[in-house]
Amino acid sequence: MSAFISLIRYLNRDIKIKVPEKLYAAYLCVAGCLAMIVLLGVSIPIVMIFYTAAKSFLLDQPYDPFQTFELPHGRTLTLYAEYEWFYEPPGHLYFDVVEDGKVLVEARDFWGVGPERIPELEYKAVTSNDGNLVAILYQTNVVILHDFKTNRTWPGPEGKKWNETDFTWDDYVLLRELLDQFAAEGKTLYCSLLGENKFRIVCSSDYRYHIRREWEKREGVPGFQLRVRLFKEETELETLFETEYRPVKTKKKQSLQDRFDQSRHWGDWNSGWKAGWLDANTFAVWNQDQGARAWKTDAEGNCTELPAPLEDKMLTRIQRLPGSPWLYPAASELKQTSNTTE
Repeated sequence: MSAFISLIRYLNRDIKIKVPEKLYAAYLCVAGCLAMIVLLGVSIPIVMIFYTAAKSFLLDQPYDPFQTFELPHGRTLTLYAEYEWFYEPPGHLYFDVVEDGKVLVEARDFWGVGPERIPELEYKAVTSNDGNLVAILYQTNVVILHDFKTNRTWPGPEGKKWNETDFTWDDYVLLRELLDQFAAEGKTLYCSLLGENKFRIVCSSDYRYHIRREWEKREGVPGFQLRVRLFKEETELETLFETEYRPVKTKKKQSLQDRFDQSRHWGDWNSGWKAGWLDANTFAVWNQDQGARAWKTDAEGNCTELPAPLEDKMLTRIQRLPGSPWLYPAASELKQTSNTTE
């Protein structure tokens, strides 16, 4: 404290602040406390930065392995969390993939977590019959996929996490492809992203554009009206098209058979659609009754529908897009209107 008092006296001599003699001691005490607070405020963050950097250097990585899967053919997939002294919620979980000591996938985040650093339940691994495809599940939900044959991983390095809805079209297509490979072996796996993506299909591969679908329920009219709109971030560029789904007519009191017929009718109608991104700027749809349509955006965000008839190569690509894109709307998605006319 004497050093601070000496410093304050020196500064006071230069600044020439006039302080009454009776208050001089109190003035020096207050000024010294303020100087100490400033010094501590500067020194503590510097010490913390050096402390964290030293630990990071000694550990060589800020991740803590908490679950490792020994896979066929000398492969491993390890799950990591941030070390306890690095962790500030919300944080992320990571994974890497190693084959015979060679790192195939470097540590990549796949799941955002909250106050807990490590989930309460353990993850599970499911492999294909030949051991070249692995899925990591949390409870019943697929959160990681890796194909050793092609060295492809879902989610991708720039893709969104499994519990977010705005992931890219490339991630969406890869997810469906790898799950279909499991299904072909009789192993039907579930991923919530294919069932809970309620308001958007997926973003374009560079995240610049996305499609929103909106369902409108008109009072007194059976079925729904579907409106598909193109957005750049939160700015709507254009309504691409509108269409309607009309269910089969049933009695007011529906039997179990009526409900089954209704569900099958929806499935048949929806399976007649294909939709998706052909590239980062081109969105396309195909319907078995209405044919194919495609829209292209330029660098300024202007959207133009490509003239018909489309080129054969583009038609082939559109017809290879995943089917059943719309999903049956939940009650919370429906926009109610009072239009009662047919």
